[in-house]
Amino acid sequence: MGEKMKVLVAYDGSDCADEALFDLPRAGLPHDAEALVFSVGEVVLPAPPPSSYEITAQAFASRRVGTAVVQAQAHSMRAIGEARETAERACESLRSAFPGWDVRAEAVAGMPAWAIIERAREWPADLIVVGSHGRTALGRLIMGSVSHKVAAEANTSVRVVRCDDDNTRDDSPVRLLIGFDGSPPSCAAVRAVARRQWPAGTTALLVVACEPSGAPVEAGIIPSAPFRSHSAGVVTPESLRAAVETAEEDLSAAAGLHVTCKIREGGAKGVILEEAVRLGADCIFVGSRGLSGRVERFLLGSVSDALVKGAPCSVEVVRG
Repeated sequence: MGEKMKVLVAYDGSDCADEALFDLPRAGLPHDAEALVFSVGEVVLPAPPPSSYEITAQAFASRRVGTAVVQAQAHSMRAIGEARETAERACESLRSAFPGWDVRAEAVAGMPAWAIIERAREWPADLIVVGSHGRTALGRLIMGSVSHKVAAEANTSVRVVRCDDDNTRDDSPVRLLIGFDGSPPSCAAVRAVARRQWPAGTTALLVVACEPSGAPVEAGIIPSAPFRSHSAGVVTPESLRAAVETAEEDLSAAAGLHVTCKIREGGAKGVILEEAVRLGADCIFVGSRGLSGRVERFLLGSVSDALVKGAPCSVEVVRG
């Protein structure tokens, strides 16, 4: 038997964090896994001590520095205590939903995004789950900054759960959309879906976006001439046909899904978002391009970044 899947659930007690917990039973996760509910007590560091020319007595300066350190330590301990209480509440919900999971809580003080990324790297996690929005220690809404940074910078797969305004959930079949072009990152997204244990009736739609290249692309038909895709570069009809057939077979055999494929002309971001709305998708799976440099990771217009920010449903950015 292989090792258990390790899921790090970033939790801050917000409504959107609760939505991420409620979403997990529809994420195809295994019945036996390790889960770490990770809460971060956000700490604002005190102002730096004055420089030497601003004070006249070294002893006075030492007392100020010592007091600031003590206050910062006390604030950190309070933040960690509150974060642990928050994490423990989430653990109870997870244990109820997944009786076979080994669930534990952990809390630290620090900056949420970087703390989540670093803990996931140390553990190491197979998947990070985070709500699309959260709240600061003062209760102010963080406009997706933590989830965006985690999705961009983590070295493992990240599931960003969209928070519905009406918080309604139903028992309808799960509808998945997979951005696909035959490239290694998109094949990794297919493998991630195929490894999951989906509820009966789950459907998967492979969406192939062909960037305009002069020759028209008939919707639903593999182009008769080579075309460009976002991450695969120039794609030949033969390679795309073989990749689609392999993906459909893998998904149908491993996950028992009802699989269909849709081919459309247009940029990947626009096509995937439009098809997600049309499908009423519950989650979009998209491969990460695996870029190692920070500059490349933050290039404006990347498909995964656009989906995390603008998709009408949850998005899972898959890293191999």
